[in-house]
Amino acid sequence: MLGVLLSVLLLLAATPEPVAAQVGLFKLGRWGGSLLFRMQKENREAPELTNQRLYNGALEVKNSGFVINPRLLAFQWTGEFALYLDRYRTELLSKDTRGRLLGHSLITSIFRHSAYPTQIMWNKTSNRIMLDDSGRTNYDVNYLQGTINMPGLAMPSRIQVGWRDFQETWRRAGFDNTRDQLRRSLSYTGNRDAELSTIAVRYNFLNVVDRIRTDWDYVNHTANARYRRLFGDEQQISYDSRANLFVRKGLGDYQSGRVGQSLHLKHMPSLSSRYHHTLSLTHALGGAYLQNTASASLQHRLWESLSSGISLGGSLGKLRGGQTRTYSMSGSVNYSKRIPLSGRFQIGWTRGYSINDIQATQTELSVVHQRYVFMAGLPILLREQDVIMGSILVFDESGMKIFDEGEDRDYFIRRAGDYVEIHRTQFGRIREGDLVLIDYRFRTMPSIRYATNTRVLSTGLSFGGLSITYNVNDHKQDLLRGKEEYLDNLNQLHTKSLQARLNARGDVAGMSALARYRIYETESLSFRSWDFSASTFWRPFGRLHLSNRLTVSRLFYGEDNTTLTSRSLQGELSWRPTRAFILRGHARYRARNDALRLPEDLFEFGGSLERYWRVLRFVLRYEKREWQLGEQFVNEDRLAMEIERTF
Repeated sequence: MLGVLLSVLLLLAATPEPVAAQVGLFKLGRWGGSLLFRMQKENREAPELTNQRLYNGALEVKNSGFVINPRLLAFQWTGEFALYLDRYRTELLSKDTRGRLLGHSLITSIFRHSAYPTQIMWNKTSNRIMLDDSGRTNYDVNYLQGTINMPGLAMPSRIQVGWRDFQETWRRAGFDNTRDQLRRSLSYTGNRDAELSTIAVRYNFLNVVDRIRTDWDYVNHTANARYRRLFGDEQQISYDSRANLFVRKGLGDYQSGRVGQSLHLKHMPSLSSRYHHTLSLTHALGGAYLQNTASASLQHRLWESLSSGISLGGSLGKLRGGQTRTYSMSGSVNYSKRIPLSGRFQIGWTRGYSINDIQATQTELSVVHQRYVFMAGLPILLREQDVIMGSILVFDESGMKIFDEGEDRDYFIRRAGDYVEIHRTQFGRIREGDLVLIDYRFRTMPSIRYATNTRVLSTGLSFGGLSITYNVNDHKQDLLRGKEEYLDNLNQLHTKSLQARLNARGDVAGMSALARYRIYETESLSFRSWDFSASTFWRPFGRLHLSNRLTVSRLFYGEDNTTLTSRSLQGELSWRPTRAFILRGHARYRARNDALRLPEDLFEFGGSLERYWRVLRFVLRYEKREWQLGEQFVNEDRLAMEIERTF
């Protein structure tokens, strides 16, 4: 409750500018913080659910301060206390959610001015969410970290040790789950920079101990090392060596290692060459994959305006029940020339050709309880290609509850090229941030041989702040051996783009604009798009600043030219009548209309008053959109308001 007491004292304290006070050997710095109130109200209308109302509110108090002894140590404190309330009302369901968040953080630096400065950090976060339908979510996280810096060694180093205790209990939709884990970590970083050489070493250790399910225990080791050396005057020879190692024991053993060597030779001012070799080994899912890759390239500058290059490469790999071979070659020519009116003309051409030869027998492999988290409203993308759709099973974190597939249930599945996406539904039992376990089967690549042709053309003109560029990219793969049914695994890509950019800036006003048209075509997807963006600023006198930004885009995709239109306009104002006082304001409008994803509109207005570090901020936001739940369309409008006082 220390954070709560400090917060209350801060709120009751007067707001005159605090003055640092000398206390013995210590200097007490000023304490600061903020008070935030947020309210959000939603209305949802659907043919069957008639009217749904959701109210969301939050009150947050934050505070911070520090105590310093200039020669010995420093204490820095931060605290956070928040209250949350959700009320959800429909004709079929009534739900209240009450929650609180309490967080403390203390950072101590010891021997700040010595050769071995040390830092200790303690952080604790507690969260409680209670539902009136007996649902409950509680979690407590304790985090302790120690850091020691050793800049005086031959290789300046840093060692960091961490200890995290994570406990969570929650109950939703009739089933419970508890997580109780201890996570220990250790990391080492060392860097040595000399005039002609560089050495860098990294090592990370993570041990996760699950107090409930011991089969979830695992240990990670990650190590990286790099050595770079320069020889001769003006870097005639450059040598670079890198090594990476990752080992996981438990929770599906996984090991991978890679060693790479690079050599850059400068034969003469106009001629240089590069050589690279990589050896990598991966062991996972009961199989191993070993690959050798090598390449060599030559760059030559005939004149100051004309340069060319050529490269050759290849790889040999061993995989489950077979092997892979790759041969590649590419060449490029680039020309750049100054033209009248202070302009410049550029043109570049690249041509590449490669052959991939996979000799293997197609088999099915199984993945059991692969861990994923639904984050930031994004779908989960399964890691393997050619997944058998009917084999996918999604479990809760305990592995005991199986979720239901369907657009009106817990999740639904979509193909994304060779991969598979899993989307969380709005009213399902899977919540944002939930960890899930997924089982599925996938097919390995069969015996196949294909060639890849790549052609890239880029040209452009520029005159001062105006530039125009045109690009063409053709990427085509042809089957040389194998069954026609596997041709879908190959890629046929064709893109074109035309772009114009204008920049003009002065001391009082300025602007920039970008217009672009693009064509994108593959075997499974094609679209055309154009977009335009412009931004301006105006400073009529030194203490007033106005700026705005406009963006418009339109996308046509599919055989029926389905359209997606997006528009946004934002303006900002900043006025500083005195050195200590600043007035800021902004307004934003965004609209989106998609024949598949339905319309969406957003209006936002906000501003702030600032005097030194004291800030009063206000934001009002209104959002309206339509979305689809199964075969049902839902209209939603949302009003949100935020008020924050920083002191």
